[in-house]
Amino acid sequence: MLRTRTLLAPGLALALALMLGGGGASADVVTYNLATANSDLSGFTGPYAQVAVNRADNKHATITFTSLTNGGYTYWLIAHGAAAVNLNASSFTANLKSDNGTFSKFTSDNNLSEFGRFNLVVDNKSAGPTDRATTISFQVTDNGGTWSSARSVLAANSKGQIAASHVGALASGSTNFKQTGYVSGAVAPVPEPSAMAIAGLGALGFIGYGLRRLKK
Repeated sequence: MLRTRTLLAPGLALALALMLGGGGASADVVTYNLATANSDLSGFTGPYAQVAVNRADNKHATITFTSLTNGGYTYWLIAHGAAAVNLNASSFTANLKSDNGTFSKFTSDNNLSEFGRFNLVVDNKSAGPTDRATTISFQVTDNGGTWSSARSVLAANSKGQIAASHVGALASGSTNFKQTGYVSGAVAPVPEPSAMAIAGLGALGFIGYGLRRLKK
């Protein structure tokens, strides 16, 4: 019994430290779903793609677009506007990290369907949907160094959107797209559990076990 009491004090301290101080130690990543489609994709099930923002520091982040599969279709990233974001930066640079070798241009566009203007757009090498990818990743640098968190890397444009993509719906076993269109996502991120918070809950569970031992 004495041994159990001895373990409880440091266990409680560890749990509190992990849960209260875990934010500074956990990875600074936020993920957004692109779940709103224009009329071209009416009847197709979303979300269609996911956008992960991984902030390294106040100036550097990696943004990764990943296609999703829903309703029997995989939504490939294609053509003009394959990956578009509205960076929260007045001056920035960008470099492609991974794109399946099919995308080569960064542009700014004033009209990606009804989703508005995005200040960083990844375009296909060709005008059509021949080149396609399931993942596009690029590194961005805020020359002003203003990004305090992953959530601050992107900002809503005039239409309330932070990211968009031009996608093609491809059924399993098919080689041709059933339909193509633009998809976008507003500013609500997908919740991500903190690894340190999870560890803290585990420590609390350990303490609860110890308390039950004491009662016995």
